[in-house]
Amino acid sequence: MSKNYLNHIQTLRAISVILVFLFHSNLPFFSHGYLGVDIFFVISGYVITKQLDESSSSINKAIIKKFFFKRILRIVPAYIFIIGIFYLIYLFFGSLIEVEYFINKLKYILSFTTNIFYLNHTRDYFDNIFIDPINHTWSLSVEMQFYLLYPFVIYYLFEKNLNLNKILIIITLLITVTFFISLMVNNKTFFYFPLFRFWEFLLGGLAYYYKKINNKKYNCNISLIFFSIILLKIFFFRYNYFFLDLLIIILSTFFFLKYYNNNNILSSIFNNKILVNVGNISYSFYLWHLPIIYFYDLYFENKFGYLICFIITIFFSIFTYYFIENKFKNFKQINFKYLNLPFILIFVIITYIFTKIYFFEIKNFIIENNYLEKKFQLSKRFNYTEIKIINDKQVYHFCTDQSKNFKINSYNLREECLVMKNNEILTYIEGDSHTAIMVPLILESKLFDNVYYENHAKISYEKVNEKLNYFKKVIYVRTINSIDEFNIFKDNINNFNKNVIFFIITPVPNTPKTINPILCLIKDKVCSYDVKEDFQERNLNKLYFLIDNLKKYYSNRSFYIYHPYNEICPKEKCNIFNKENKNITHRDNNHLTIEGVRLLLNTFRNFVNNNPKITSTNY
Repeated sequence: MSKNYLNHIQTLRAISVILVFLFHSNLPFFSHGYLGVDIFFVISGYVITKQLDESSSSINKAIIKKFFFKRILRIVPAYIFIIGIFYLIYLFFGSLIEVEYFINKLKYILSFTTNIFYLNHTRDYFDNIFIDPINHTWSLSVEMQFYLLYPFVIYYLFEKNLNLNKILIIITLLITVTFFISLMVNNKTFFYFPLFRFWEFLLGGLAYYYKKINNKKYNCNISLIFFSIILLKIFFFRYNYFFLDLLIIILSTFFFLKYYNNNNILSSIFNNKILVNVGNISYSFYLWHLPIIYFYDLYFENKFGYLICFIITIFFSIFTYYFIENKFKNFKQINFKYLNLPFILIFVIITYIFTKIYFFEIKNFIIENNYLEKKFQLSKRFNYTEIKIINDKQVYHFCTDQSKNFKINSYNLREECLVMKNNEILTYIEGDSHTAIMVPLILESKLFDNVYYENHAKISYEKVNEKLNYFKKVIYVRTINSIDEFNIFKDNINNFNKNVIFFIITPVPNTPKTINPILCLIKDKVCSYDVKEDFQERNLNKLYFLIDNLKKYYSNRSFYIYHPYNEICPKEKCNIFNKENKNITHRDNNHLTIEGVRLLLNTFRNFVNNNPKITSTNY
């Protein structure tokens, strides 16, 4: 083992990666295990500061180049190998419901910008981590981005001939500023935006420098600084328990790295050979564990499942550690001329072209040969890109805010999102994914001649009002799924022309987040949910009351309200999956499948037929 890697650091890595594994296993007593990643960040700051400091008596450009190349050899080969193996297995044995999502993400993964991808993604870390088997690559992106900056910071400080005391003050100031700025952002931004994570790496570097000088005066100062930070945190942010937990774990790591020595009471634990060896393979372990948990959860169910996952992860990690990590880490000859920005840019461009063209060219081949697709047709049943509006045009390709490939017709509507037979009544559907899934219901009812849909959360009353210039009547269709959505809609009612008819679809059942409908189908097991719990959690009684009273408070408006809940779930206990006919109602915990929506078809037709004014041109 390299002299730069001390046993206590490797043991700390082992503890960190085990915590992360237990968190990703979704075990009840390890809900804070994700903080293991933050321990990794502090350790990384400590180790790379140690490496830079010990590599030469002064930091220069040659040392920085050598550092970069060693980091690339240490991280990239195993990373590319494990991600490549995952994609190969995923394409033929994984769930292809979000295949385009995974393929689009590959260019970010290979260019170490996954955190930026997730920063712009709709789901935050805690919503995404248990369903995305490569979500953990965000942390490696943050780490690589820190590596690109930190050596130059150290180089600049030493080039200015600053003494160690001044360097300590500057790093402490950087930590304090970036820490307090990070407190002001939401959890999603904090998780993925690199600058809001750099203070954790800097703390590791600070721990190394304070350990190096070992001065009682500075020991007192640093303790006072961080004690003050904790007091400020508790006083100003006492209700944000996430940051409080984060601070405690990170400062504990800081003081451990600073004060640990082989003569204290912890030395017997932190020199344990098993933990040290787990620490040695911790990088490979971190990369392997989430894909392995994903595939195990997808196909198997056993009370000892996560123990099996742990053993398999250990086995694969040992293999990649000895045959990939060590092979590249021990390279002696390094040619620095290849470490240039143009080569990095070329790599990213090639990756982009490869993922954009090659993978999409073989998409049909993959779907035809994927095991789960052949057996369960998951994409057609669960993938929302299968929602189509006219001539097999996909709603999510032409009708979203991000869509670019569409034509605007003379009615100022997207042609690809419009079914049109005449100029009588326009059914204008607007809303997010909860509304989008109702498009097949409205089209298949065959009760509406002209149907238009746009996917966005905003309320486009101006655009809807304008359509009265072209059509005799406009029906505005929208789902309302929460009291917040109701309040937004209510605030905009008076902005609509008085002749616009409102057609409101109330919430569908939501299942507990612990239930994954896809797994219910694949494992052929009954998954049920409790109606009372759903109503209480979402305060649906109050929401129904508010929606049903719209007619009372807006007597001069026309409201038609369709309630789908009881048709999907007529009993107190409802099953997501019907083992007899293999019908499945939910795509995830709050979205119906297309076949789930089709269960509403008869009651929906009856509702419209019992309210003939909806489809009548007479006011």
